[in-house]
Amino acid sequence: MARRLLLLPVFLLALIAGSASPTLSSPAPFPRAELAVASPVRGTVQLTLVSADGLSIRRLTTAPGAISSLAWARDGRRIVFVHEFQGSRQIWLIPRIGAPAKPLTSRSGDYTSPAWSPDGRRLAFISARTGRPQVFLMSTDGRSIRQLTRRGAYRTVSWSPDGRYLAAVGVRKGGGDLHLYVIRPDGTGRRRISSAPLLPRPGMMHPAWSPDGRWLAYVSRVGLAEQEITIASVDGPARRRLSTGYAPAWSPDGRSLAFVVPRVGDAQIYVASADGRRTRRLTRGAGIFLLPAWAPDGRAIAFLAIRDGDLAVSVIRPDGSGERRLLSTTGDLTGLPLFAWQPR
Repeated sequence: MARRLLLLPVFLLALIAGSASPTLSSPAPFPRAELAVASPVRGTVQLTLVSADGLSIRRLTTAPGAISSLAWARDGRRIVFVHEFQGSRQIWLIPRIGAPAKPLTSRSGDYTSPAWSPDGRRLAFISARTGRPQVFLMSTDGRSIRQLTRRGAYRTVSWSPDGRYLAAVGVRKGGGDLHLYVIRPDGTGRRRISSAPLLPRPGMMHPAWSPDGRWLAYVSRVGLAEQEITIASVDGPARRRLSTGYAPAWSPDGRSLAFVVPRVGDAQIYVASADGRRTRRLTRGAGIFLLPAWAPDGRAIAFLAIRDGDLAVSVIRPDGSGERRLLSTTGDLTGLPLFAWQPR
């Protein structure tokens, strides 16, 4: 999925001022899963598939410009992404692994934040093709496009795993603070979920759906700079604070969330139980660790590691052991690599 996100390092650094011998068991192997990784390379972008054990890397496509959004269909065979080139952002599709990418949109108006429906038949996205950015739906061949919202302005959209709702981040008509809303796929029933304004900065505006589609984890502003993760019900008023931090990511079983906690000069990844009662630090040592994403079987968490100017996509087990560097990559102050696990 979902989740998620481009993050700017300069923004982050500015923001985070007995007698028997024990029996040893071998650590569980990393899952036989792959990640799609979009990485900038000297004015172009490369989209590759990387195995979680680091032994296999396959290039899918290379194009001029950048990729600013990346999402797998639930069948694990198709990828949709946003290609940025010469001031235009358009949605492209890789119809099957090994096939060439093809554009789904071409009209002016900027197309962003594509999100698959759970059945893989439709895509939700944000576009300003009719004026202010609104939520749209289209078929996966790009031929049938329908506008869902007509007031306010939106920045991101994501589909609930059960298909009942779309989560959209935007502002009300006339402007104001960013908030999180849910909308039915037919465009009815818009409701505000967030109780406090969301941070209008890259990497802070992508809510995370629980696997059962009943809860949304999102980041809101507390005071002038602190980010707070809240978990809210989409069917009622229930909500609870999880932790200070951002970039929440649910485990596949819905029992835990990984997230980033900023500190002065670095950022670390933590894992907390969904009820917030148990929290543990996952990454160790100096560095900036970003964008945690759980493997589909829950046996690994991928993340972006920045140490001493080096940038890499890495994986680690949920207990903090076995950190493995998968792919050295590049990035600058305008953007960082994106990655997403292939669904099982």
